[in-house]
Amino acid sequence: MADLATSADGHPNGRTFRPFEASSSTVEVDGRTVQSVISGMMLRSVGLELLRREGLDPLRLERWYPMQAWLNVFRTIHERLGADTLYSVGYRIPQAAEFPSHMMKDVATALQSIDIAYHNAHRNGDIGYYEFSQLGDGTYQIRCNNPYPCDFDLGIIASLVERFRGSLVFNVVHVAGSCRKIGGAECRYQVTRQPR
Repeated sequence: MADLATSADGHPNGRTFRPFEASSSTVEVDGRTVQSVISGMMLRSVGLELLRREGLDPLRLERWYPMQAWLNVFRTIHERLGADTLYSVGYRIPQAAEFPSHMMKDVATALQSIDIAYHNAHRNGDIGYYEFSQLGDGTYQIRCNNPYPCDFDLGIIASLVERFRGSLVFNVVHVAGSCRKIGGAECRYQVTRQPR
């Protein structure tokens, strides 16, 4: 992970991202990540139509696509299909995108891998981050400052927790306070191991 300068407000690069808006027209996302829209939709044809409308079809996994076109697909999903579909698409990201599987051994290391996978799946500009921190034994926080919608991020986090939890039970919640849905600079998610 690259070292980032920290601004006075504590955010790397000092940038606040608005949902559905890329930082620049040069930022790109890889085809494997774009593929997750199709796998996250109940009807494959709906996902393909959304991609086609934004010029992301035919989809090739090895290609790079404009992030803004990809975010436009998210905006349409948000407006027409809602939060559950955004969550479903996010839930499929760990299966579709390239995550550093050699690093992922438990819930904590899986959550730490989100930012690495995110930066590997995007290029050519400022994209924000997923910042992991351990708050205590079995309690973790992910700080998200990026142009993706909250429900999508929650899906990614929940998917990784489910995959690596073993016999343990974890609770994943959006922390009250700052939220990108209401104009906040970031969203925070807390992952807490539940007592047996």
